[in-house]
Amino acid sequence: MRDTISVVAFCSATLAGWKDFVWVVLLSMLAVCDTVSVAHALPPELESIYRSLDNKRLAEADEQINRYLAKKPKEASALFLKGLILVERDKKADALRQFQQLTELYPEMPEPYNNLAVLYAEQGLLNEARQALLKAIKTHPSYGTAHDNLGDLYSKMASQAYSKALQLDRTNKAIEARLTPLTRLLSSVGGEVVAGSATAQASDQAAVCRDAIERVHGELLERARVQAHDELRHDMSQKIRQEIMAQTRQEMAEQLRNEAREQLRAELLAQAREDAQERLRGEIEEKARPGNKTPPASALSPVASAKEAAATAQGEQEIAARERNQIAVEEVVRHWVAAWSTKKVDQYLKFYGSGFRLPPPFRQRSEWEQKRSAVILKAQTIRIELDNLQVQSLDRKQARVTFLQSYWSDAYQDKTRKMLLLRQEKDGWKIVQETVDG
Repeated sequence: MRDTISVVAFCSATLAGWKDFVWVVLLSMLAVCDTVSVAHALPPELESIYRSLDNKRLAEADEQINRYLAKKPKEASALFLKGLILVERDKKADALRQFQQLTELYPEMPEPYNNLAVLYAEQGLLNEARQALLKAIKTHPSYGTAHDNLGDLYSKMASQAYSKALQLDRTNKAIEARLTPLTRLLSSVGGEVVAGSATAQASDQAAVCRDAIERVHGELLERARVQAHDELRHDMSQKIRQEIMAQTRQEMAEQLRNEAREQLRAELLAQAREDAQERLRGEIEEKARPGNKTPPASALSPVASAKEAAATAQGEQEIAARERNQIAVEEVVRHWVAAWSTKKVDQYLKFYGSGFRLPPPFRQRSEWEQKRSAVILKAQTIRIELDNLQVQSLDRKQARVTFLQSYWSDAYQDKTRKMLLLRQEKDGWKIVQETVDG
């Protein structure tokens, strides 16, 4: 009978079949304590509940313990028995809370800490299980079950640590050599551990396993440090590569723009010279017709030279004006993109002129502006990049801009080829048409 068992030895008793259940389901090395140390005989009501639990009448035992606790809500033996019933009914979370409550109400008792460790171990919370066992030993230094469980727990932790290290480096023979005896040690653990030499053996085992854990943790930390260094170096390399690529693209784009400007300048200058020469030939032919008083050829040369020089100067002025327009138009387009990217809707809409051709199906400017504002403000972030931007001056007051637009937001992204038609108005260059080629 449980009412005759002493305080020290009481925890060594087990319910029929109870320890085997915990041995398999929770953690294969840990022994569970199935009752609580008391200094007096158990009440007959608790004896009856223990018999119901022994005979697997779990619902009946649960009803009995609940009625008992309703009368005596803080009795240690009853609370402990309630925890055992919850475990047997596979209500592990409730059992965990039950034993935690016991440790708060009776912090001097080692048995609740021991069973907490078993429940923690089942969930893989080995550090929490270790802390619970250390508290059990602190309350009762000669508590053999906790010493034994702690030694087995350290063995399991060391085995897992070495196994993890071996997974990181399967060629490491040193780790494999340390893991093999630990595996043998764990597979050989079994049977009931009581006081005396077994407790001393468990303490020695715990010390050996602690040393093993420290060694393998040191190795894992070093590997983690090396891996982190390699990842950081890789990330830095990627970042530098991206920065170089972005800078290269920007330099290439600037070079292409300069080449386009020079080519346009040369074409315009050649066209201006050709037009001037054509006009001069027409004037000469006209004066050379019969009936015209044509001055001597020697008198035409200075006039022709002056007109050709004037035409050339006019052509150069035209080129300079077109270049200024190109630069101004490109700057407007880039400010337009900046306002769009930063979601400054009012600024963005001001880039569209009064004569802006509305895209279908919009018929009113206000409807289009309302729709554009809603789309822009809905996005959390917007990023836009323009590639292969080219500006073509159509005349002094109109320019066509083409580019490849890459658009990213948190909800949408695309890449399209666009054309903007800009016209110079009173307050600067404005977009009057925007089309997408796909």
